[in-house]
Amino acid sequence: LSMLNSGELHRQLGQSAPDRTPPEVTITPGAAEKIREAMQGHEGIGLHFQIDANWDAQFNLAPPQGGEIVSESNGIRILMDIASAQRARGAVIDWVSTVQGEGLAIELPQAPPPVRQMSVRELAEQLQAGAVTLVDVRGETDRSLASIGSSLVLDRETMERLEAMPKDTAIAFLCHHGNASMGAAEHFRKQGFTNISNVAGGINAWSMEIDTSVPRY
Repeated sequence: LSMLNSGELHRQLGQSAPDRTPPEVTITPGAAEKIREAMQGHEGIGLHFQIDANWDAQFNLAPPQGGEIVSESNGIRILMDIASAQRARGAVIDWVSTVQGEGLAIELPQAPPPVRQMSVRELAEQLQAGAVTLVDVRGETDRSLASIGSSLVLDRETMERLEAMPKDTAIAFLCHHGNASMGAAEHFRKQGFTNISNVAGGINAWSMEIDTSVPRY
């Protein structure tokens, strides 16, 4: 990991050196105060900020490994590996209080937009206009009971086809009630797709609001 962060591995492989420009990261005064409190008494320990390929972010306190990219905000030094630094550009770290309690809140502007909930009425309009690719994530048994003719079946072939599409392709995911399809939608959002929707209410809502000839089950 140290070789990767320092750029030494890239040089040995004959690749161009990675961008090591420290990202602009904002830590609010409230968050900085809480972080300083957590770091008190930990000599030789750095604050590491990691953002994985799924855009899940976390902090941990550990000794510096060498080669990290360092950003600073409100007196707090943040250590990142190369991949995390690219994803952290423009990040805002705040301290918030909610009904669930207090904690750090991390805003990542580089992350793909969240999955949007699409109504079945909007889906019908989008399908009519040919403006969306609809993917049915249900199993074969459920699809045999009720289906929308233009939908794709989520199998290996469809996965490969979708993954090869441009990242701004409009894709909507459908299941029975709109719950299972959310997992598939999140998967593609984390792959960098920026126009992902989940069909709210699933095919059950489609049967009730759009096409009553589609059986409910």
